[in-house]
Amino acid sequence: MKIHNLKNFFTLSILAFVSQSCAGLAIAKTGSFQKYETKQYLILYNRDTRKYCKRENDIYTKDAVLECYGEPLEISKYGECDVLIYKNGISWDFVTITPILLLFPVLFYPTGFDKKYFYFKNNLLEYNIYDYSDVEYLFGIVIVNDKNISNFGKTNGLHNNEIKKASLPEICINKIKMDNSL
Repeated sequence: MKIHNLKNFFTLSILAFVSQSCAGLAIAKTGSFQKYETKQYLILYNRDTRKYCKRENDIYTKDAVLECYGEPLEISKYGECDVLIYKNGISWDFVTITPILLLFPVLFYPTGFDKKYFYFKNNLLEYNIYDYSDVEYLFGIVIVNDKNISNFGKTNGLHNNEIKKASLPEICINKIKMDNSL
């Protein structure tokens, strides 16, 4: 092998590593998870219109979300909160092989739709839960973002019996105080 080709190989390897921040030897499968954001850290962006949703005094109202996202897929109730549910794209699962620095998808298939759940109390947005995909099972050794991951089985907290679903907002539940003095 010529030195010139070796330089190109190392250059491409470094670029691949930097762009993915992933190296190792493993087989992985993704799965669906949920995350939540509270109103303090929430900035809404509509993917279809590519615009940010307007808000008043750093708080989103139910009307502002309806105006930004349009008609919801479903409207429901949780405790004292109104819940607007929107589609957020197609949910995919992947099976990948990671030999050294490259990531090869072996199998990918749709598993349904990702959703966004907006929880409103007194017409003000309190909580947002959304679906996302991440590694669910990993068999091998992978280094990701300076963290050495060497799992053989469930990942992302699942091996500690953590749940894949985000906890529902407690602010929506009416806490009735019981008087036991009678």
